[in-house]
Amino acid sequence: MSAHGSGASSTTQDTGVGRLLERFLAMKDFTPAAVAEAAEWWSADEVARGFAETAALEEERSATARLDQDALDRFCRIWADSGYDDRWDVHYVLFDSCTLDDAGEARDALLGLIRTLGLELVDAPPGAATGEVWVRTDPRIDAELERWS
Repeated sequence: MSAHGSGASSTTQDTGVGRLLERFLAMKDFTPAAVAEAAEWWSADEVARGFAETAALEEERSATARLDQDALDRFCRIWADSGYDDRWDVHYVLFDSCTLDDAGEARDALLGLIRTLGLELVDAPPGAATGEVWVRTDPRIDAELERWS
């Protein structure tokens, strides 16, 4: 038996994780009351506080993850007019085959949208046109682009 095999088993038994996981097979069963009942070492108040703190953090993350709809629409419009997803679905390629002069001020506006939306701008590969803009894909943008394609 490997060291990992015996350590993992011992750790699971020591922490009681197995006991907890057996009871929570569905998310609907994972409630503060059920956790407090299964984990005697925490009081019902401690469990409720933990759930409330987690919910507050999740709400805060969701609020900051929301995208400016106007900026999102403008990004998608530019993608629909001049862009595509690379063959690996890792990047959005915008202003494909355009020079800086061809792309002009629209490219500058796009760069501002990328910052506003918190997207990751990456270097275009060698040989790409000077005006091309490569951006790492983002699941929030992907969901919106499906409506645009």
